[in-house]
Amino acid sequence: MNADNNFLCICCRGAGHRTADCQRWKLVGSKDDSLTSEDPLSDKRLLENLPSDPSSLCERCTKYNLLELFDKEDIVDFSKRRENRVKFTKGWVDDRGRHDLVLGRLKSIVLHGGCPLCRLIFRVFPHIANVDDEEDSIHYLRPFLSSERQSSFLNEISEDDKKQYSIYFSVENKAAEIEVTAKTLADDSEEMMSRHYLAFTLASKNPASKRRALGARITGSLVDYALLRHWLERCQTSHGISCQRPWADELLSTRMIDVFARRVVPCRRGCNYVALSYVWGNVSPKEGGLENHQLPQTIEDAITVTANLRIQYLWVSEIRHFRHCRYPLIAFQVDALCIDQTPTPQQAQQLRIMDIIYNCSTVTIIASSGESSASGLPGVSMKTPRVPQGTETIAGKQLLTIFPMMEQEMEGSKYSTRAWTMQEILLNRCRLVFTKHEVHWMCNSARFCECIDETNDPGNYTECYHPDQQESWFQNVKCPILSLY
Repeated sequence: MNADNNFLCICCRGAGHRTADCQRWKLVGSKDDSLTSEDPLSDKRLLENLPSDPSSLCERCTKYNLLELFDKEDIVDFSKRRENRVKFTKGWVDDRGRHDLVLGRLKSIVLHGGCPLCRLIFRVFPHIANVDDEEDSIHYLRPFLSSERQSSFLNEISEDDKKQYSIYFSVENKAAEIEVTAKTLADDSEEMMSRHYLAFTLASKNPASKRRALGARITGSLVDYALLRHWLERCQTSHGISCQRPWADELLSTRMIDVFARRVVPCRRGCNYVALSYVWGNVSPKEGGLENHQLPQTIEDAITVTANLRIQYLWVSEIRHFRHCRYPLIAFQVDALCIDQTPTPQQAQQLRIMDIIYNCSTVTIIASSGESSASGLPGVSMKTPRVPQGTETIAGKQLLTIFPMMEQEMEGSKYSTRAWTMQEILLNRCRLVFTKHEVHWMCNSARFCECIDETNDPGNYTECYHPDQQESWFQNVKCPILSLY
C-alpha cells in the first residue's frame, strides 16, 4: 500500500480508500450483515499490515495537540449535569465541546493509515450498521473524565481528588448526543451507559503529569490470572461482611468437580468452590468427557480458570429442556456432572438449593458472551480469542484503548435474556464476568476490569468498603445491569 491510498475507511472497516470512496455508499437503503459482522481480530490484522511511523501525525492531528489535553483542568465534569439540568443552556453544551476535535460528516471523514491518532480514532469509532442513518451527522473526538466510566460516577468527592483523574477520549456524533440527552434527561446513569462505548487514553505506565488516576492497563491476548487472584485475595482480606462467603449445610448433599483430579466428588464441609453461570444451548457433554478432557469448551475453560485461581472445586450447571414435559416451554436447571439426572428426591432437593449453591460460592464465573456451552470463555485459550486491545505511540507516550463497560457488553447478549442467569448473577457475592474483550470483577464492595488500572483511585470510584459494613456498597449505587433483565 503506497502513501496515495494509505487511508482507513470507517464504513467497511477496511483500508486502501477514503470513507467517501467506499462501495457501501452504493448500498444506501439496504443493510449488508457481512459488512458489519465483528471478527475479534479483524482490526488488529488490518492495522498490523499498514505502513506506520509512530511520530507521523497527519496535519489535522498535529494541530489538535492531543498530549497537552491529558492534563487540562477545564474538562467538563459530567457528574455535575444534574445541577445544570434546570439551566440546560447552549453555554453548557458549548462547554462540553470546548476541546472537541471535529471530524465532520461521515462521508467527509479522512483517516490516514500512517497517523497513530487516526488509527486510534479508527479503533474506537462506533461500527456503522447503516450508512444511510449516519451520513449527515457531525462526528467528533471528545475528551471526558475517566471517573465517568464507573457506575459510581455520581459519588461526591473533593475537587482536588477529581482533578487527579485521567482523561479519556471517545468518538461521538451530534445526532446521537441529542437523542440520548432527550431520552435520559431524568437519568444520569442511563445517559452515561448510552455513550462512550469505546475510548482511549494514556497507559498507566506513562501517565500525564497531574491526571494519573484510572489510567489504562495493558491487557494481553490471554487472561491475566495473577490479576484475577489479586482481586480475589483483595476482596477476601480487605472487604467487609457483605463480601464474606456464607456456609450452609445443605451443600453437603451436592457434588463438585475436583479440577485437579478431574473427577466428581462429594462436597466437604467448608468447601471453597467456584460456580459457573452460563447459557447451555443445545450442546450436551459426551460420556466420559470429564476424564477425557472433552467437555463443552465453556466448561473446559471454567476448569482451567478454577485451577489457575488455585481453587480445587468447581460446580457446573447444565440447562436441559424436557421435550416430553407437559409444559415444554419451561426450562429446568439441573446438573449433568454434579447432580444425578435420574428423577429422585435428592435431585429435587438440590434443585431447591440452587440459590444456596450460588450464594455460597467463593466466586462465580459468568460466561456472558457465549451463545452456548461450546462458545468457551474468551481469553482462556486461543481457541476462543478475545478482541485485542489497541495500542499506539505518540511522541514516546503509549496510548491504549479502553473497552466497553460490563453492562454495555452484556446488553443484547443471550445471557442477559435468561431468567435463571438473572438469579445467578444477583445471588453471588463475588463474580468474574468474561466478556468478548476482557474479564470484569464485581463483588459487593468493588468493580474492577483488566483494562483500567484501579491502583490509583483517590475518590474510590472502583472500590468502597468498611470492614464492619453489612450492606453492599452497590445497594446505594444504581446498577444499570439490572435493567438488562
